[in-house]
Amino acid sequence: MRWFTILLLAILIVPLAAGQPGIGLATPPVDSLTIDSFPFTYQNKFRVYNKGDDERVFVISISAPYQDVLDWVTVETAVFTLGPGDTKVIQFSIYAESGYQGEYEVVFRPTLLPTQTQPTPDSALAHVAMSAAYKLTLIVTGSAPLRPLEAEVPPEQPRELTKTVEEMEETQARTVRPFDKPLLINMPSEAYMYEPTHLSVAFVEGGEPAELGFVVSAPSGKSYRLSSDSTMTFDEEGTWNILIVIKDEIIAGNPLEVKYDLAKDLRYRILPTYGVFVVAAVLVLAVYIFRRRK
Repeated sequence: MRWFTILLLAILIVPLAAGQPGIGLATPPVDSLTIDSFPFTYQNKFRVYNKGDDERVFVISISAPYQDVLDWVTVETAVFTLGPGDTKVIQFSIYAESGYQGEYEVVFRPTLLPTQTQPTPDSALAHVAMSAAYKLTLIVTGSAPLRPLEAEVPPEQPRELTKTVEEMEETQARTVRPFDKPLLINMPSEAYMYEPTHLSVAFVEGGEPAELGFVVSAPSGKSYRLSSDSTMTFDEEGTWNILIVIKDEIIAGNPLEVKYDLAKDLRYRILPTYGVFVVAAVLVLAVYIFRRRK
């Protein structure tokens, strides 16, 4: 009877776990670095895992107690997509030309963005971003000067995101804030090249959505800023990242698979752009065939 109860519980629990998101993080066996002279250079890497059942968008955010320390740190990739069970190695670098004495905790936080692709007013829910963290303590020894008091930056001070993905990857001051207001998101899971695709996002409770919008990142790295109600024509095949932002702060994201289809290419790109030439070519060919038959 005991084994039957355990088996029954297992059968009930497994379906509940299915389809859940998850994030994994494998970090190097280094939790502190000593900086006894400048300039200082260091490189390493960590691995991010998508432990969920769906393709999701991830963002790497970095935090530090002082802006000058934050400026030392860069990551190779700030925004990326992982399929279910996939992993990605993230390279990071620390380069400091000068600094002040002290111990500084730098936190790398891979964050799995919340997503909701087909909401309805009855099912629109707020999803909290999931994240893991790798903490690295930088210890600057007594050979460096003391830090001026006026240079302090409160750790709780919010750090703004830049306006585009390209700029975000160039700066180290980036955050991802869990968002607790329900949204209505119109965002397909796939689209076709050259076919206009409608994207929209709004607050369920209403209100002015002027600061709400999208940052759309192409597979090649190009990025576009869109309003909260826009029509986008995708010109690259592959996985695009659709990020929902308030001002310059990312609150959610979805991968979007863009496919190529010849019929849609003809309808939305070739004929509107080259229609006159196509018609002229067809007429010339028709006249040529007609004369040959004579």
